[in-house]
Amino acid sequence: MPALNDLRQSMIETGQSSRTEDCPFCGEVGTLSVSVAIGANNHMRAQCSKCGEGFIE
Repeated sequence: MPALNDLRQSMIETGQSSRTEDCPFCGEVGTLSVSVAIGANNHMRAQCSKCGEGFIE
């Protein structure tokens, strides 16, 4: 999803390896746990605590 790619790029630029966001799958506020492997391969992991949707890159 383009929104998640933008989020990853923002996290890489600021050096922030994890944060919580609104879920783009179900729309719940603050339920998407996102982490990026900063300094390794910049891959992203995201998982929603409400709907369970997510992915590992």
